[in-house]
Amino acid sequence: MKKTILILSLVLSLALVGCQSGTDKAKDAAEALNAVTLSAEDAVKIFTDKYAGVSVDDISFEMEKGSYVYEINGFDDANEYELEINAADGSIIKDESEKDRDLDDKAIDLALLGNANELIESAKTDAGEGFYLDSYSIDVEDSGSNTNIEIEVKNANGKDIEYEYNLETKELIKKDK
Repeated sequence: MKKTILILSLVLSLALVGCQSGTDKAKDAAEALNAVTLSAEDAVKIFTDKYAGVSVDDISFEMEKGSYVYEINGFDDANEYELEINAADGSIIKDESEKDRDLDDKAIDLALLGNANELIESAKTDAGEGFYLDSYSIDVEDSGSNTNIEIEVKNANGKDIEYEYNLETKELIKKDK
């Protein structure tokens, strides 16, 4: 009997979590965004302090388990590195390296990071009132000629809009509704 009640409680809890309204999800995301104290530049500094001499090839910012996280990937001549950093307090969540170097990796020009906030605000303004930042990622496109930022904004109804900008020229490359 206790086992049945425990299972029913678990199922009900999961069902209630799944029924969370879009407004509640937007409120949770807003609270998580308000808790963010680390900029992308701060997160990259944590990465480069830990891995001196390593080139950064990918930076992403997204919600994981109710908190925003930066994931930064980098490489040197022989290794690839991945660091996940809590955007609220700067703590390291995940730290991995491997000796499997992809020779196609291209380093991000870290001087361009200052343009990211302007483009995020531009995307939110274009999307309109009620949209908030859901995630973004920065990397060098496959041809190696442009560093791009992909930004996703959402609203309380779950509608999302994705933007892609050239981080250097700030030109809008693509907008998907």
